Amino acid sequence: MQRKNHIFTFFILLLCSCSTDKNEYVEPSQAMFWTDHDLGCGPITVTCNNTTQSVTGSYPELPDCGAPKAATFNLPPGVYTYQAACSTKTWQGSITVIDAACTSLQLK
Repeated sequence: MQRKNHIFTFFILLLCSCSTDKNEYVEPSQAMFWTDHDLGCGPITVTCNNTTQSVTGSYPELPDCGAPKAATFNLPPGVYTYQAACSTKTWQGSITVIDAACTSLQLK
C-alpha cells in the first residue's frame, strides 16, 4: 500500500510541475537597424512596416536588440521592406524577421 502511495504522489508532483502559465516570457520577434561608426550625416530615419524610428548613434560592435541608439521594431515573423535615410545617404531593401529572435541589419 505504501508503494502505491509513493507512485500516486510521484504522478501528482509530475502533473503539477507541467505549467501552462500563459504569463511566461516569450522572446519578441524584432528587426534592429544600427551602425558601427558615425556616418557623418546625422540621425538615420528608418521606416519599416509603416512605422518610423531613428538610429541616433553608433556601436563598435553588434548591440543587443533594443539598444537605445538603434532602431528596433517589434514585428511578427515575415519579410518586410525598409527605407532609411539621413542627410546624405539612403538605403532600402528587405529584412526577414524570425520568430522569437532579433534580426539585425547594419547600415553602412
